[in-house]
Amino acid sequence: SQAIAGVESLLDSERKMLPFMRVWCLCEIHEAVACTKKPLVIACGQAVVQAEESGGAGGHRFVSSLAHLYNMQYFADVESAEASVAADRDRILDEVRQDP
Repeated sequence: SQAIAGVESLLDSERKMLPFMRVWCLCEIHEAVACTKKPLVIACGQAVVQAEESGGAGGHRFVSSLAHLYNMQYFADVESAEASVAADRDRILDEVRQDP
């Protein structure tokens, strides 16, 4: 499937930056949505370095990207989420599966 091919193409460093790839992040997202019954809003984009010499204050700014949002559908595969401890991953995914 496209989701699996997309996930496999990521470097480890890239996987760690995507909340959809970390089971603990998914657990927190699930709890927030389940407890508040409010919609989840996620911004997709990238951090861009602001050069001080161009009038910026330095640091980074967020630039949204519809292309990144579109591509997220290929990486948002809950079953591929990872955890440092396998037992944590199994327990969290079981809990999420059982919640209506």
